Amino acid sequence: MGDRSANGMEQAYGLMVNYLYKLNEIERNHEIYSEQGKAVLSSSVRALLKG
Repeated sequence: MGDRSANGMEQAYGLMVNYLYKLNEIERNHEIYSEQGKAVLSSSVRALLKG
């Protein structure tokens, strides 16, 4: 659990996410997001989103 305040629960259900920054991929990922509006996700995160 992250922020369990009323605001935290409303905005993110109280969850906190840790990011792993791969320094050699940051620029490429930024370009993909800024040009295409797509976030680069790991396969495990992608699987969670599919449910």
